[in-house]
Parts: sequence; C-alpha cells; structure tokens
Amino acid sequence: MGTASHALTLVLIVAADAATQQPPREPAIGEVRDRDGKPFAGATIHLLHRAHPGIVDPELTDALEVTADPRGRFRADVLAGRPYLVWATAPGENGAFRCTTVAEGVVAGVPTVLTESEPRRVRPLQVTVDASWTKPLRFVAGATLGDVAFEQHLGPADAVVATPPWPVDTLTIQVFEDSQLVHREPVALTALGAKTLAAAVTDEERAASLARPANVLVGERTTLLLPVQDKDGTPIADASVQVDDAPFARVLGTTDAAGKLELVAAGEAKAPRATVLDGTHAEFPFDNDNLPAEGKKVEPPDLVAGSVIRGRLLTGENEPLGDVPLILDGSIRNSDNGWWWGVHPRLLASAADGTFVVRGRLQKFPFRLTAVLPPDVLAKLRGDHRTPLWPQVMVVPETADPTKDAGDIRLDRLAAIEVHVAAPDGTPPGSVQVALFPAHEEGDKRWPVRALLARTDRHGRVRVLAPKGTEVAVFAATLAGSAFGFATAGAAPLQRTLDAAQVVRLLVMADDKPLAGAGFRASSPHLEGAKGDAARVKDLLGEPMVHSWCPLLGGVTDAEGRLTIVAPVPGAQLAGFLSIDGKSMHVAIDLREALDDPVRIEFVPGKR
Repeated sequence: MGTASHALTLVLIVAADAATQQPPREPAIGEVRDRDGKPFAGATIHLLHRAHPGIVDPELTDALEVTADPRGRFRADVLAGRPYLVWATAPGENGAFRCTTVAEGVVAGVPTVLTESEPRRVRPLQVTVDASWTKPLRFVAGATLGDVAFEQHLGPADAVVATPPWPVDTLTIQVFEDSQLVHREPVALTALGAKTLAAAVTDEERAASLARPANVLVGERTTLLLPVQDKDGTPIADASVQVDDAPFARVLGTTDAAGKLELVAAGEAKAPRATVLDGTHAEFPFDNDNLPAEGKKVEPPDLVAGSVIRGRLLTGENEPLGDVPLILDGSIRNSDNGWWWGVHPRLLASAADGTFVVRGRLQKFPFRLTAVLPPDVLAKLRGDHRTPLWPQVMVVPETADPTKDAGDIRLDRLAAIEVHVAAPDGTPPGSVQVALFPAHEEGDKRWPVRALLARTDRHGRVRVLAPKGTEVAVFAATLAGSAFGFATAGAAPLQRTLDAAQVVRLLVMADDKPLAGAGFRASSPHLEGAKGDAARVKDLLGEPMVHSWCPLLGGVTDAEGRLTIVAPVPGAQLAGFLSIDGKSMHVAIDLREALDDPVRIEFVPGKR
C-alpha cells in the first residue's frame, strides 16, 4: 500500500510540473461577415502566431482552425498575450476560394470582425525545368503577410503542383538545388496582385492570366565561382560564406581547398552581396550586373581580421538549452560619412549542449543576439507574473563588447524591460506594437542595428528579458496614436499613454477626385529643435531603422483616397513620396504646425 501511494504521489507531481510548463491560454472571440454584411456561417477561421514572425518552425508556431457558427461567430483558445494573424476562408468556384480581410495583432479578449474581400485563387503551376539540371529540384512557396512568413514545400516538378490557399495577393515560388536557392518566380493570386506584377497590361488581360496556370521556368544551370582570399592573395579554405537575403541570410556553404565557393543559378548568375565569416568579416565588392558563368572577373573581398564569440544558454536549473533559434543582428561596415549600416538578420541556433558561436565580429561593430524561446521555457520563466513575457529574449544586447565571449547565460538571471501602454483616454489599448532600440551613450553616433519588435497584451503590457541594466528607447504605435520613452531592464515599468496628436489623416486627390491605390512611405523623421527625451532619440530615428519597425508611417490609400499615418514622436517633420503606376511626387508633413484633418494632397507627378 505504501509503495502504491508513493507511486501515485510521483505521478501527480510529474503531472503538476508538466501543467505548470504549459503556456496559459485565453479565449479570442469574433465574427465573420460576407460581402453583403451577413453572417458568414460555416467559414473556417485560421489563427496563426509565430514566436518570431520570420521563423517558420512548428515548435515555435501556434496554428488553430475553428468554424464560424450559424451567426458567423467564433471562439478560439489562444496563447495569452500573444498576437495572431486571423482570417477566414470558404470553398469557392472555378479554382477560387472565398477569403476575408486579415486581422493583424489579434489578442485574447479583444473582439475581431472579419469581412469578406476579393476571392483568392489556388493556381496550378506549369513547371518547366531546363535539361541541364541533373539533380532533383525542390519547390517551396513563400510569402509574407505583415511581417509574418508563410512557407510550404510543394511537390516535385513532374507532379501536379498548385499554390497554397493563403490570404495573400502574391507569393513567390522558390527553387532549390540541395539547400541552395537557385531561382525565384513571383505568382499573382488576385487582380491586385496581378496589377502589382504586371502594371502595364489591361484589367481584362490580368483577369485572363489568373484563370491560367502560372508558369515557372527554371532556366539553364549556370555557376559562379566566388574566390575568397586574404589581403595578400592567399586563398582561404573552409571559410563560411553567407548571402544577405531577407528575412535571413542563407549559409551557402564553405570554400574548397582553393578558397572558392561554387554558386548555382538558373539562367544568368546574378552576383549576390556575400559575407565571409570564420574569423574574418567582409563584403564582396559586387555590383548588381548579371555575371555570366564565364565572363567578368570576380574580384576577391578585402578581408579584415575579426573575432569569434562563444557562449552557452542555460536554464534556471543550470541545464543546457539546446536547439534554440538565435537571431543575429549586427553592423558590418560604415560608410565614408560615418553612418553605420546593418545587414539582414542571420539565423543561428544553440547546439545540443547549449553552446553557440558568432563568427567574424569586428571591434567597432556591435551586434545583438536574440533567443527565441519555446513556449514551455517561456511559461516557466513567467511564473505567476501578470504581465506576459515576449518570446524573444535579448541574451546579448547590442551595447555589449563585440569581441568579448558571452560566457554562460542563465535565463533566470536576466531582468525584464517592462512596458505599460494606455489608450489616449487611459483605457486598455488592445495589442500595441512596441519597438525597442538600444540607447547609446551621449555623443555616440552609432545607429542601432534594428529594433526588437514586441507586442503588448490587450491591457497594453509586455515584458522583454535582457541582461540587468540594459537601457532601450521604446516606441509604441497604433492607429490611435504613439508614445515613446526610455526603459531599463530590472527597473520600474515604463508607463506611457498614446498621443492622439501624432495621428495624421491624409486625403489624396487627383483632378478633384479621390485617388485610390496610391502608396505613401515617409522616410527618416526629422526632429529639428527637439528637447528632452525627443532630443535624445534624435539619432535613433534613421530611415533604415524606422522602416524596420514602424509600418504606420506609410500605406496605400483606400477607395476614398484616405490613408492614416502615425508619427513616432511629437514635433516630427515627415518627408516621403506618394506614388502610383510608376509616377510619384514628394510630400512633406510638419507636425510642429497645425494640420488640417484630413490633410488634403493633390497628386501632381514630379512635384516637390
């Protein structure tokens, strides 16, 4: 009896421990309406969350499907405090399927309304592969919606292949030989997508093209040999070479004994921008001309000695944390005027024993390493704290010495950067996008590499783990307004209220008629005469950084010619271009002045 009782106790302890590691879930609710505004009964609602928007990994993804009831309503239990993409689909006719608008940043407890939009198509693919390819090729469909990546492996070229039923206007068919990307082919799924890819043809021609299979032509196999040498001309064997390619750089392989790496492409081999690692770091000085397989000479890069950084991820029990994705953001060079340029993030991972290696870092070029934690680890770190933890953790902040080993990093010893955001009227704002930039010392003119993007829960709260004392500039933005300030890991929460004065409503006209489909994108905000915290963040608002985190600085006008943008800080002077059908004009908006609501803009191509 005592043995049985002891065994039962062990089972209950194990079950209770497992339960505490499961991330908490809360209900997300909403309704779906058809094009007539009636309940879209029976529609399938898709809910998608990724721990990092660019990482397509089942272990870091939460994907749910539920069905709308007869009144068009739905309910799904989602991860508490996590943002989801949400859309609905239903079967259609003649290769099309019914689809709704896509809601971004949906969190538990905030009702969502989805309305039916233009039908999408599942288009058959007519694949033609040149006879010069002897190895089997892989075909992968890829797309992004907002900043969330979609990816699906398709069948072999000789099978019946079709595009996935995604709620996007266009996608890209990617062709691989082994692990190397050799060809891309964009495919339109809607009339808007067809217009984007072929603006010069008529609406009738676009509609006819959508009814036909999409052609994927993989041209002749060509190769390009990239030489890797040191400054004395000595070949460097076994050097890792990466190509800067969004969303992450791809490791193409290592150089051979002669210091050369063979790249493969379909058709003419187009020179990529490549980076050499393994203790050295440099960019190949390629232009973007097409380089035939036997033609122009490829000059070797000017390599500079770099450092190899090592570290190890550990849990609170000092156990190694293996197979965790690591996002490396880092500058690699500066231009003649002293600006610091970032590169596309690189995707690494910790080994089974928790160790990681960052190669080719230079003394004056900082980097940031962010770990993407699985849900069970995150739930354990959160404990019973009310404010949710963001799954991306700054294990090595950008302000770290770029040549110093990271050492052992125990996740339970990291501190939280806590942010609380309220709506302009002081109420909970729903899910708010929050961007965190490293705060450099006064007089340090380095631009930050890239913002770490997070989202609050429906109450406007979020925590991001980082080494204690890490200071960041924080920007929060929704269509209701924006807010900013500075926060420190381990300090009191940063509390801010969204400023509705930062919202600018535009009305774009052409010949006194609303201009639909015009795109606007503000470039670097200027902060002349800024004071206080606004003056401190002045150097943190360079154009590359703003474009990486603030989608509300641009967009496309609706059917009535309207577009709402949101400035990141008070008193900003915004400049950008308004464009449509290959024509554009310069637009300047100064928030230091009283603006009309809406701000009316007459589209005059070429005007400044």
